[in-house]
Amino acid sequence: LTKLDILDGFTVLKVCVAYRLNGRETRECPVRADDLARVEPVFQELQGWKESTYGTTDIRRLPPQALDYIRFIETYTERRVVALSSGPQRHETAWFVSPDEWLSG
Repeated sequence: LTKLDILDGFTVLKVCVAYRLNGRETRECPVRADDLARVEPVFQELQGWKESTYGTTDIRRLPPQALDYIRFIETYTERRVVALSSGPQRHETAWFVSPDEWLSG
C-alpha cells in the first residue's frame, strides 16, 4: 500500500464502494460513456486521522483510524496488505507480514 500519508489530516474519508445507475447498485464501474455520464458513486464514510503517517516503519505507530482504513481495504478487496510504503526511501516501509513469511508462502 502506498500514499497513505496523503490522507493524513482528513476528518472523514469517503470511499466509493459501488455505483448506482438507473436505481440499481453495482460494484462494477460502467464502461459505456453514456452510462458513465449518469452513474452516481455510492460512498462509505470512514473516520480519518490527524497524525502523520509519513515515514512510518512500525505499524504499531499508525493511528488507529489509519489501521481501520487499511483493514477496510483488505476486507473490501479480499486481499491482504503486506507492506506500507511510507516514504520515497526503500527503508521507509512498514511490514504487516514479514518478508520471509510472504516470500515463502
